[in-house]
Amino acid sequence: MENPTPNHVPATVEDDFDNTPTNLTKPTTAATLTVRVIKSFTFRTERSLVLHDVNLESTTVGELKERVRQAVKTQPGWKPYRTVELDTLKLYTQAHGSKVRK
Repeated sequence: MENPTPNHVPATVEDDFDNTPTNLTKPTTAATLTVRVIKSFTFRTERSLVLHDVNLESTTVGELKERVRQAVKTQPGWKPYRTVELDTLKLYTQAHGSKVRK
């Protein structure tokens, strides 16, 4: 008589999930960045702009600034920001964590 139990070990819950770190799931040539565009520090007027498919390996700071300026000029909803000179970048990073809003 054969053994009724299967010859393989049942999968655990951990086996159902991919253990790849989140910073390795997408290539660095197609990153998504969230840029906080600040109109006024005094009045704390700001909006977030999401940029998709940014090549982190070859994009320069100047190219990133120009891409933000073009998005503000062409995308709807950014009219109040079109008169402001956008000339400074400040980077925020938080690897493998949730988004933090300060």
